[in-house]
Amino acid sequence: MIEPKPENLLDIGQLVFLIGDDTEKLNRFLNLYYEEYAAKSTQIKLALEQKQFHLAQQHAHNITGSAQMLGANALLRASQAFDHALKKNTYDPLLGIQFNLILDQTLAALANTIKTH
Repeated sequence: MIEPKPENLLDIGQLVFLIGDDTEKLNRFLNLYYEEYAAKSTQIKLALEQKQFHLAQQHAHNITGSAQMLGANALLRASQAFDHALKKNTYDPLLGIQFNLILDQTLAALANTIKTH
């Protein structure tokens, strides 16, 4: 399992390009992403515990779309792989662990980015 380097977790340049160089607006978006990912993390873990793989897949799919906009490339790749596996009704625990690890790391990177902006 390859862990991304912290500096490779977020590239908010894409988001800045989309919304402009407005620090207040950027912070609102970063906070929204943080809240979304924190909620999805909890929902995915609960769905997996209850073996509701379709529900976990839906949450992973939502993360895939927003990760691309945020420039969270490691999370994008992990959520795509996780989403794809769950769509096939297969749950690989190692893939789930890797996805959750990268999601948690991305949350930490977001929290750090919010503090510095």
